[in-house]
Amino acid sequence: MEPAVMIINPKIKNPVALPLSSTEFIVTLTDQYGCKNSDTVLVGVLDIPVAYAGPDLVLEYLFSASLTAAAPGTNEAGSWSMVDGSGVFANAAVLLLM
Repeated sequence: MEPAVMIINPKIKNPVALPLSSTEFIVTLTDQYGCKNSDTVLVGVLDIPVAYAGPDLVLEYLFSASLTAAAPGTNEAGSWSMVDGSGVFANAAVLLLM
């Protein structure tokens, strides 16, 4: 496979490609008689989604907060999680802090 610099072990039958952007690779196969054939394959790399749930909040003497986020784009999914502290997610749209 070419460009081999973006391939982990390009000589095995199922190599792993690690391009940073969409890249067209040339795949060349050689049979037991030495006959060669090649084709191209496009490995598409999607942009990394950016999560934004609004500005940071400091909760002093507050026991709940409502957070909203932009809806995920095409072929994206999202979920809430705690980075620090403790809390309970009442549902996918509501976070209760404790």
